Amino acid sequence: MNIKVLALLMMATSMLLSGCMSIPVTTMYKMSQLSILSLNPDEIQVAVRTNEVVEVHGGAVNIRMATSSEGLPEKGTNEAENFPPFNHEYKFRPQEQVLSASASNIPAILKDDIEDNEKITILKFYDKDVLAQVKRYREKGAKVSGEFSIGFESSCFSNLYQFDELEVDLFLQTKEDDGFMLFFEDIDIIEEAREYGVEDNSQGECNAD
Repeated sequence: MNIKVLALLMMATSMLLSGCMSIPVTTMYKMSQLSILSLNPDEIQVAVRTNEVVEVHGGAVNIRMATSSEGLPEKGTNEAENFPPFNHEYKFRPQEQVLSASASNIPAILKDDIEDNEKITILKFYDKDVLAQVKRYREKGAKVSGEFSIGFESSCFSNLYQFDELEVDLFLQTKEDDGFMLFFEDIDIIEEAREYGVEDNSQGECNAD
């Protein structure tokens, strides 16, 4: 499947130039090789490394997935009528907290360079098979393209009032066998919150979706 990674790479470049965050080159390469058809929402997890006093609530990270197809080209046939063009966008917010703080079974990559006052919170997604239509079209030979992106919801971080700045690291797992990879490093979540006018402990906004 064709994955559009140009926007992701452009975003990474601009963030690196501005100095406010960085994406490892290895992660950029892995994302460029990602196939949406290979994803299983049950295996997707995100891990957030923060100061230990910061609470990371469900929805702190969101993943956007968009798929589209021109359908089958044979107009007037039953096959074409059953496989019309489509363009869908899905947004996932991981809601279930699986692991946090100093649990003994946290993967090694998440503890690499961790500071004494930091903790790890791992979030997973509810089962949601958004790829059923994509797979059905692909089985019939229809071309399908897709996009994948990831971002923060600043309103889902609380206890930020005591910080002037707060760097956060984000790790992503797309396949259980591959484990986690460092996705974003040194994101200033305070700056993000200020930019979007988010007030501390605004959990009503966090839980709105």
